[in-house]
Amino acid sequence: MVFEAMTAHNGREWVVRGAMLIAAAVQVVPIVGALGGRRLRALYGVTVSDPTVELLLRHRAVLLALVGVVIAIGALRPQHRALALAVGLAAKLAFLALSSRSIGLTDECVRVARADVVTSTLLLVAAAVTLARGASAT
Repeated sequence: MVFEAMTAHNGREWVVRGAMLIAAAVQVVPIVGALGGRRLRALYGVTVSDPTVELLLRHRAVLLALVGVVIAIGALRPQHRALALAVGLAAKLAFLALSSRSIGLTDECVRVARADVVTSTLLLVAAAVTLARGASAT
């Protein structure tokens, strides 16, 4: 048969993969910031006049994309899933903790925080389903 019957295990696996791949896609978006000034302004609503600050923000863009790649690998390779979920959640929750204490954030930065709330939720769902599946297997 060409199409495999949908089992509970397959359904849970698709939930985990889907949640993680959506979170990974969102996480990779900031890579455009690595291109510099105009892109950083579009992403975060800030004008960067200091070349050192611009370099740090561009480097941040690359690191965020790398976290997205790790999440995607975890989605597709179950043996790396726990590490990918831990890295993804740590990155997102750290930004949320820092931004929750900040005053006067740009609208763009608030949008980033909201996206991190959504994608953190996706990663938490993936983690919960993964843990539940592991618990039911024992």
